[in-house]
Amino acid sequence: AELLRLIAPRSGESIADVGCGRGTWTFHLAQAVGPGGRVTAVDVDARSLEAVRERLTRESWGQVQVLRSLPDDPGLEANGYDAVLLNDVIDHVERAALAGFLAGIRAALKGDGRLVIRDPNGGADRVIARYAFLRPPTRPWELDTAREADAALVAEAVGIAAEVRADVE
Repeated sequence: AELLRLIAPRSGESIADVGCGRGTWTFHLAQAVGPGGRVTAVDVDARSLEAVRERLTRESWGQVQVLRSLPDDPGLEANGYDAVLLNDVIDHVERAALAGFLAGIRAALKGDGRLVIRDPNGGADRVIARYAFLRPPTRPWELDTAREADAALVAEAVGIAAEVRADVE
């Protein structure tokens, strides 16, 4: 519930659930945006996406689309999303792919777009960060390893302002 409050989905919005897995948050987001909105379930894992597709065939979710991404490119439409959710994703992105992956997320968001990153492996027990992008970026990519990246480091690396909160589910 707190994660949904942070991403603040509204009726009619376009939201990407990147690293959606089996769609845990995808369908909560779809309910929030309603039939006039769009939720794109994105993952690199074909089996996870198949589970999302199976649910789509069983239930009526016309506003959900499924997209298989590349490790270094989420494959999202440029300037096409009001919000992007990354739930337990950042620390699974390999170092070599991280810059391209984050650049794809950044390009996908509209000028006033929102990014919520939940990274339970990023230092504190749980970290949720809500970001608003600053355009243009204020600094170049500076990341040591994807495994050590936490929400605040990612925010600094891509030149975004961050509100970081710990221990939120």
